Amino acid sequence: MELKKSMLNLNLDFLKGLNILSFTLVPISLLIGDKFTLVSLLLFIITTCLQYKSKELLYQIKIVLKNRWTILFSLIYIIQVLRFPYFDSQPDSFFSANDTQLPLLIMPIIVQLFYNKFDSINVNITLETFSYTAVFLGFIYLGYSFYTLGYYDLESVMKTLPNMHIYYGIFLCFSGAYFMFKIIKEGIIFNSVLMIFIIFSLLILIGSRTATFIFLFFSISTAITIATKRKWSGKSIFFTFSILFLIFIFLSTFTPRFLELFNDKGHNPLYIRSILWDCSFRVFKENFLFGIGTRDLTPYLYDCYEEYRFSGKSLNSHNEYLRNGAKYGLFGLLLLLTMFIAPFFHSIKNKNVLYLFFIVMIMCVSFFECIFVRQVGIVFYSYFNSVLFFKRQKQYLITSSLHNR
Repeated sequence: MELKKSMLNLNLDFLKGLNILSFTLVPISLLIGDKFTLVSLLLFIITTCLQYKSKELLYQIKIVLKNRWTILFSLIYIIQVLRFPYFDSQPDSFFSANDTQLPLLIMPIIVQLFYNKFDSINVNITLETFSYTAVFLGFIYLGYSFYTLGYYDLESVMKTLPNMHIYYGIFLCFSGAYFMFKIIKEGIIFNSVLMIFIIFSLLILIGSRTATFIFLFFSISTAITIATKRKWSGKSIFFTFSILFLIFIFLSTFTPRFLELFNDKGHNPLYIRSILWDCSFRVFKENFLFGIGTRDLTPYLYDCYEEYRFSGKSLNSHNEYLRNGAKYGLFGLLLLLTMFIAPFFHSIKNKNVLYLFFIVMIMCVSFFECIFVRQVGIVFYSYFNSVLFFKRQKQYLITSSLHNR
């Protein structure tokens, strides 16, 4: 009996350890590739559910679903399911889209179930691990590209990065926001300031324009915050921004993507985006109330692209708000705005600084990219949104199990 009991305890401890490990592996897997992300995500979901007996699990899920924030964060997925009568004669596109966006439904539930068992877990360890790993792997990917060619080439770097430079730029930007959060919370730390400089340099070298400018906005906001609190002198702030400016000027000369912003009309990325946005807005106007449903939006943009004599027919809207409006109509657009704006004000009210950085970054990126098109963007949003939001929210879960009721 003693042996069986010790073996059972050992198995339970192993399961708990694996659950905590998978909790940290999910964000790190985003830095490596889609297959690893899927494995770590499944491991996190399964090990979390195995922490509960079947009846207790169902009971806790019911409690989680009573949380209005859980429903809000899941509604984008739910509305897609409700719009299934409007898909094309190719049902594969509907099921593929639902599989891709499934984390929007599952993650808010699983993270709350996880917190119910590990309420005292230090989330900062996971955030710090993710941030340092993002920087380390950024150097690895750049180094590999340089080693292969013998010189720096942006196109080679962009091909080397997993999940595209756009998403990797978002990961680095969030990592930088974490170190800025540490400075606001703990004061000036040399290590955090150094990491901010390094991340800023990496963002430029991988050619992630949107993430770079959001990063600069965060830097200014952080500087104003710490100056207000008188934790940093005006000279120190001036010196820091001088270094950031010099880094940007120096490195951007090697990175044509930033110089493209000053190109002629036909090759200017802002002009190209204006075409994409205008065409997407036309589809939204034509399908104002209900949208086009779960159909692929890109074919609806072809005719408009032809009018502009635009060759990039495979490009999507490059704007999450217009994409949601075109696909799910006015209700879908309002729902997406609510999903961003409601937690934005909630984070201000509760002084959740890091979550505020996160949701502002997602809102800004959504103006220039369709972050919910690929699973990597969906997992990144749904994971960190749930982890940062529900950790600070009032506990909605009842910690006692069914047999103690």
